[in-house]
Amino acid sequence: MEERQAPQELHLLSAHLSSEARRRLTHFKEFAVSHPVLQQVDTTLMRAIREPAGFTHLLVYGPSGVGKSTMMRQVATRVNDAARAAHHGGKPPVPLLRLETRPPDASSFNRTAYYRTALRLLGEPFFERRVMVDIETEHTWEKKGRKAARFHDSPELRMALEDALRRYEGQAVILDEAQHLMKVGTGEKLLDQLDWIKSMTNVTGVLHILLGTYDLLAFRNLSGQASRRSMDTRLGRL
Repeated sequence: MEERQAPQELHLLSAHLSSEARRRLTHFKEFAVSHPVLQQVDTTLMRAIREPAGFTHLLVYGPSGVGKSTMMRQVATRVNDAARAAHHGGKPPVPLLRLETRPPDASSFNRTAYYRTALRLLGEPFFERRVMVDIETEHTWEKKGRKAARFHDSPELRMALEDALRRYEGQAVILDEAQHLMKVGTGEKLLDQLDWIKSMTNVTGVLHILLGTYDLLAFRNLSGQASRRSMDTRLGRL
C-alpha cells in the first residue's frame, strides 16, 4: 500500500511549482460548489442581518461536520470585505463579528472571557474606565451582584463591548459552537442566558446568531416569549 505524503512533504513539493501552477492549486483549494440548501440558509442569514424584524437571536443548528462554520466564515468575510471596501478614513467597520464560544472551565459559561475575546477581535485590547456614583446612595456599586458572580460577568467589560459594537457599526455577532452557552446547569440559569443575549441585542441593536448543534433547540423551547423573539434555521447534511 502506498503511503500518504505528510503535509510537510506536500508543502515542499508545492514550493517547487511555478507561479501559475501555485495559482491554479490555490484556486482549486478555495473552489466551492454552491448547493441549494446552502443558498437557502445563506439567503435567510442575509435577510435576518439586514432586517432582524424584532428577533433578538437567530439559531442555526445542525449535525457536526455539516459545514455550518465554513458557511458562516464565508458570509462574514463577504460582508466585512464589502463594508471595508466602501469605507473611507478611520477604523474600518466590522459588520459581522465571528467568534468561537469556548466551553466553560467551571460549571457555568464565563461571560467575562466572552467580552475579552470579542474586544480583542475588534482590535480593542483597552477601554477607558468611567465611573459615576450617586452621592445620595451607598457605594453598593463596588459589590458584585449574585447573578454577575454566578456567570463570571463583568458589567464594565460588557459596556466596553457594547460601545465597541456600536462604533464598529456591528450588525451581527456570530457565536460558533454556541451550545457551550448552555453549560449553566439548571433551566432557570438557561433562561438567564437567553435574557442576557436578548439584552445585549436590545442595547446594541446587533443581532446575535447562535451557531451549533441540535442542543440549541433547548433555547427555542424555553418559553413562548423566547420562541417569539427567535428565528431558527436548520442546516442538514447535503
